[in-house]
Amino acid sequence: MPNTDQHHWNNHRNDIDDWCPWSLCPTTADPAGDDTRCPAGCTASTIEPVTQ
Repeated sequence: MPNTDQHHWNNHRNDIDDWCPWSLCPTTADPAGDDTRCPAGCTASTIEPVTQ
């Protein structure tokens, strides 16, 4: 399982075109898994590695 220090939700907008507060929050979700939507269910959300 990915470490929360290594992955976060991408900076994205939600389905009503507002900035999503889950953007850039750490996640333990598996980026290789089927469900890469943030907890708000935004279709534009993906999981990306944290770059230092």
